[in-house]
Amino acid sequence: MADGSTSSPDEAPHPAWVRLLLPSVVDIFFVALLSVLVFTPVSVRLLGDAGIGWHIRTGQQIVATHAIPRVDPFSSTMQGKP
Repeated sequence: MADGSTSSPDEAPHPAWVRLLLPSVVDIFFVALLSVLVFTPVSVRLLGDAGIGWHIRTGQQIVATHAIPRVDPFSSTMQGKP
């Protein structure tokens, strides 16, 4: 062919809506990972920790300040102490 394409003349390109409806490999991987984390015993172990809220909030503070906290900002009795 003169235009350098490798497809045969009988093959029509897929319409744009078909490409939007077909999941990509990343979509399939995301759904599989989400399913494993939600519908298996892994979810109980992952979120079963009593201190998960503390861990998440501390992680947010680390990301915001770019430093590891040296004092306890969350305790009502030991606030501001190491």
